[in-house]
Amino acid sequence: MSKFYAQAFYRLALEDYREHLKKSRISQALRLVLSQTPRAWDYMEDRIGNWLIKLGQSLKSHSHLAHHA
Repeated sequence: MSKFYAQAFYRLALEDYREHLKKSRISQALRLVLSQTPRAWDYMEDRIGNWLIKLGQSLKSHSHLAHHA
């Protein structure tokens, strides 16, 4: 292989490496953003948790023992 072809091959490999590195960084950034984005289940857990807290407060305020304690 001549020196010219070796340099051309090296340049192509370097460009390919840079392109893969760029795609990898973009992919990593997207995964980070998506991992911090609330999902539907997170919303449902929040709603259920709030409902349970309100239910507990309501039961406590209507409890016979709460009025005599």
